[in-house]
Order: sequence, then C-alpha cells, then structure tokens
Amino acid sequence: MKIRRVVIVGGGASGTLLAAQVMRKSLLPTHVTVIDPRQRLGEGVAYSTTFKEHVLNVRAKSMSVLVDDPDHLVKWANVDRDAFVPRSLFAQYLRHVLDDAQHSAARGVVFDHVRSTVVNIDESGRGERLGGGVRAQVRCSNGQTFNADIVVLATGNAKPLRPKWVSEDVALHPRFIADPWNPGVLSQIQDGTVITIGTGLTFVDVAVQVLQMSPATVIGVSRHGLLPTHHTHVEHPPTLPNMSTPREVLHWLRSNRSHWREAVNGLRTRTQELWMNFTDAQQRQFLRHAMRYWEIHRHRIATNVGIEIDNYLASGRMQIVKAKISGVSAISPSSLKIVTSDGAVIVGDWVVLCTGPSDADALLQAPLCSLIASGQAVAGPQGMGVRCDPQSGALIDADGIVSNSIFTIGPPRRGVLWETTAMPEIQGQADQLGELISRWRM
Repeated sequence: MKIRRVVIVGGGASGTLLAAQVMRKSLLPTHVTVIDPRQRLGEGVAYSTTFKEHVLNVRAKSMSVLVDDPDHLVKWANVDRDAFVPRSLFAQYLRHVLDDAQHSAARGVVFDHVRSTVVNIDESGRGERLGGGVRAQVRCSNGQTFNADIVVLATGNAKPLRPKWVSEDVALHPRFIADPWNPGVLSQIQDGTVITIGTGLTFVDVAVQVLQMSPATVIGVSRHGLLPTHHTHVEHPPTLPNMSTPREVLHWLRSNRSHWREAVNGLRTRTQELWMNFTDAQQRQFLRHAMRYWEIHRHRIATNVGIEIDNYLASGRMQIVKAKISGVSAISPSSLKIVTSDGAVIVGDWVVLCTGPSDADALLQAPLCSLIASGQAVAGPQGMGVRCDPQSGALIDADGIVSNSIFTIGPPRRGVLWETTAMPEIQGQADQLGELISRWRM
C-alpha cells in the first residue's frame, strides 16, 4: 500500500499540534514530516522563552489543544483551571501531545523532524500530479528535497520588521536589540535606562524580564501609548445583536463599556464572520482606526502580570511615552537616543525593538515569498497572510484556483479570518485539517 506523505512547514505550536492530530486521526499508512530549524518542536516565537515569569495570556482551562478533552492541559500540568502557566511549560505540553500521538499512532503512521528551512514549494499544474505521481515538491536550504501529497504552511508569526527610520548602522549598534527573543540577549542588560519601541505584548515580556533581572528602568514609547489590559473575573457575555459594520460593532462595545471584558469575549464567537463580511474599505477602516484598541482589550495579559506592571509604573521604574518616533541614532558605544516627531529626545543605554510580529515581513520570508513570486499564492486581504479557503485553509493561487495539496494553518490565514493566532482558533483548525488529511485518499 502506498504511503501518504504529509509535509508541515514550521514546527511551532500550529505545526506541532497539526502533526499530532494527523497521527491521531490517520488509519492509513502516513509519513508526517515537520521541517523546522529548531532543535525542539512546539516553541516558535511564542513559547521559546525559558524565563519562568513569561506565562500564557489565557487561563489553563482554555488552553487544551484537544477539542475532545477541554481540561487536558489542566490535568497534564496538575494546575488550577484558572492558572496562567509558564509558556515554556506549554511548549513541553505540546511536545507531550506529539509524543503521545506518535506512540498511539496506527500501524504505518510515522513521524520525523527535519532541522532545516523550506526555501521553495513547487505545485506544478496547480493540483495536477507532478512526474511519478508527486503532487508537490518541497526544497530545503540544506539541499534536501521532499515529495509530498499534502503540504501545510504552519509558518507562524514573523519577527518584527525593522522600521525604516532605524538605519543599518544603528541596527548593528551593540546596545540596539532588534530581536528580544534571541536566546540570552536580554541578559546583557545589567542596569541603566532601557527604551523600548512599542508597548504591546512583546513590551510586557521584555519589561518584566528586564525589571526582575536588573535594577534598570524601562521607558516604553509608542504612537498610542497604550498597554495591554489584564484579565479579571468575568461573567457570562451579553447577547450579541445583528451587526455588520465596524461602526455598529464599536457602538455595541461602547454601550457595554462597564462590562467590556464580557462584551469582547462574546464578540470573539463572531469575529471571523464579521471580518469576512466587512468590505475592503471597512477592513482598512478598522485597521487604521480601531486595531490597536481592539488588540489591547482582546489580547489581555495574566492578572498577576498586570498587577506587576501597575506596581512598576507606580514606582517609576517603568514609564510610558505616547509619541511617534522619527529616528534613532547612536551617541556613543554605550548609549543611543530616540527622537520623536515633535522634536523631543529620549536618551537610553539600550534600545529594544518591541513592535511585535510583522505581516509585511512574513510575506518576504521563504517559502511564502517564492510561492507569491511563482503565482502559487497571493497576499491575503490587507496584505496579511495569504489568500486561502476560510474553512480548510487551502491555498488559493493568482488565478483563483483552490489548491488540493497546499494548505495553511494559524497566522497565514490572518488576512482571511483576522482572528486566527490564538490557541482556541489554532486548536479548531488543527482538528479540522487533521481530519481532512486523515481522510484524504490518493
């Protein structure tokens, strides 16, 4: 019997969970290959941190990766359902789920992890078989080539894109940290003033680690000067009315201002539907005027982390500056300065880029860039992710043809679905796509 070949590009949370689901559900001989350069799967950008105070932004009761077992994480970690567990522990949990799927897989279902980076995917004929019955070929940076029946793009979030006003000379400065997730890079900071560009979730992680590990002070600078809100106990969400435009959604949220957490939680069940029904102009309107406000209310931080941030602000060790940055320059080998659009100057000993994932940069990275260049893929709505079928995640090419061999999961679906980067959405996508792949016949 012929072996079905599945190649998953990316071994972060999305790719690891999908690999586990394919193995759990497949009854026919299947070879699952995850291609990711990291030594350990299940980490990616989000869960690669080893700092124990970097915890999940969602309670354990909502972070099971198995649809049929909502308390799976709670039982595995032996924690309270309302606990916010360390992200490094969640990465271990993902690997446990993968290992368990391997051990319980049906006969003929095998798995391997190839430590490399995919540079090109060729689906010649747009779904027709290539020579020798091959549907797609995946080429890696190490020279290896894999024939595949199904390829899944689980590329995750891209690193922050360096702003245009940060010159290459500044980017090479020893005190400019472009990637705060580079292992050990924040441990260089022993004291002094740390300026961060951005005040979102990445800022919170950087600030908490720096302030706990050193006597430094942190100044967060961003255009809106807004910090993520934090979780509290919430009641049941209110009933959602019929809404179809950003203006109607905003009006409803404002009418529930005293219970905004419940309102935002309730809206989550309709977010993808609303986004897909917005016109192109309405999507652009939302991104231009409301996105930052949505993010700080939708993507909340753990309760104890929020309290810690409040304490740092009250003590003066943390400051938030609302300003548009126009430039960064070096003063000396041990200091830099930020200049704002109104001419203000902020001097610091370190500058850390905390702008978060970049949708634009994601499309410039392999293999998405080569897929777009060949017409096998096109950028998704508003330049986010790639165009794909909203239900299956199947890639849609430049001619509008839906692929039957290249699929997406997680962040690459962002432009189509908007809400697709949190674990509940990824969990559902992995379950559905795993089922589809398990039933796929050659």
